[in-house]
Amino acid sequence: MRCSIVAGLTLIAFLAADVFAATITVSKGGPISSIQDGITLAGPGDTVLVKKGVYEETVVIGQGRNGLKLRAQGDVTIEACPLGSPGSGNGLQVWSEKVTVSGFLIQNARNGSGGGETAVVVWEDDVTFEDVRVRGSAADVVVIHGDGARVERCEVSSMPWGYGIVVYGNGALVSKTTVQNASSTGIYVKGDLARVLGCRVRGVEDGYGIHLDGHGGRIEKNTLDCIDYSGILVYGDSFTVRNNKVRGAGDWGIEILGHGVDVRQNELVGTGGGVNVLGDVPEVCQNDIRDCHGTGIDIQGNGADIDDNKITRTIGGFIRVEGEAPSILDNSCVDAVGDADGIALIGPVTLGTIAGNKITRASSRGILVDQNCSNVQIDDNVVVSSGCAGDPAFLLWGSGHQLAWNVARQCGSDGFQVGGNGMLLEHNNALDNQLDGFDVDFGSGNELRKNTARDNGAEGIENNGTGTTVTGNTMKRNRLDLANDGTGTESNNNFSTGGWTVPPEID
Repeated sequence: MRCSIVAGLTLIAFLAADVFAATITVSKGGPISSIQDGITLAGPGDTVLVKKGVYEETVVIGQGRNGLKLRAQGDVTIEACPLGSPGSGNGLQVWSEKVTVSGFLIQNARNGSGGGETAVVVWEDDVTFEDVRVRGSAADVVVIHGDGARVERCEVSSMPWGYGIVVYGNGALVSKTTVQNASSTGIYVKGDLARVLGCRVRGVEDGYGIHLDGHGGRIEKNTLDCIDYSGILVYGDSFTVRNNKVRGAGDWGIEILGHGVDVRQNELVGTGGGVNVLGDVPEVCQNDIRDCHGTGIDIQGNGADIDDNKITRTIGGFIRVEGEAPSILDNSCVDAVGDADGIALIGPVTLGTIAGNKITRASSRGILVDQNCSNVQIDDNVVVSSGCAGDPAFLLWGSGHQLAWNVARQCGSDGFQVGGNGMLLEHNNALDNQLDGFDVDFGSGNELRKNTARDNGAEGIENNGTGTTVTGNTMKRNRLDLANDGTGTESNNNFSTGGWTVPPEID
């Protein structure tokens, strides 16, 4: 019985609050003709309904009006500073929590000296803006200090010296909002668990499109055009950046400084670089990166997963990773110019995997593993028409790598070049390359087993290393099948043009 009484009293209190909430109507014809007068008459939870017209005033929702709703009915403009009048300050200030503002055009906020003024300033939590347009501010347009802010279906434009939307607080939501012609960053949120969803940012002159600083946020389904710096910049961990479109950013399309991020299914076109992550355990998957002026994907951190990306026409390399245990799987990389590698591992790297990638027309090395790398598994990759600058399709430094079922075809230099120790190359194919199929250039204790070298312009297999084992390989129609300037053993190989000998000089 006691629980029923408590529930009943709670329901009565809720209904009473709804019944006693007032609606105050403001109109140009009066009797209340000022928005500020309407707010002064309102209490907590009341609605101030403003009918169509231009209201030349600045508006302050002061303290003690929690839950107030300020709503426009028809075309309503708050003209903060009419042209030709002295400066009058902010267009709108909010000093109460849980306030909702909807449907207004707020414009021309200027200060007393005629310079820029922030058009909208909020100082409390849980404030919502819906279907609000703000323009003509010479400084930052919307600045919110408080948690739980919501900015939905709004439009912010024409800010010659400021940011578009700035939020300082946790749990912010900015959705389906347009920011255009900003002189600095379009949307900036400093706080945890921020969400920027379905927004459009275009024409940022000296800043970022979307910049989030915090942890655990989401940036999804946004469109960004003509951004001076990076399209999306994140400082923080555990972010999700998905299904965004970035075109024409001067720096990176997506730039992340933090750990545990998920960058997936984004489209980046004509940016300075594609995706850049400085942090551990990123997932960079299923992105479409085209016509970049730098590297397609650049990761500096451990445990990266880089899977199923499509990278086309970069002036820098396709994929560059500096960090332990990366997994680089099933990426498609076509047309990298300007002395650019396809996939490059920059050590120290241990226990990484490069598998299932297809690299076509990388101007430099198709796959590079540098000297500070060890125990990398390299399987089922295809490198075609790469190495135009005289670099091998596969350049392997370091130690302990295992390569199986890879293909180097029609490349401008060697198919596979080994410069390290203790590697196993098995079931790989070097076909129609301009120089050697397999070149053990340096190192010791390497083994070539059951590989195929065919129609290469120099040796099928050339050994300049120490203690190299060459067993069960097939070499057909090369300039010379097998050449040895180093030491090692050869057995059970299938030749077409000769055995283990020293070739004539080919340079």
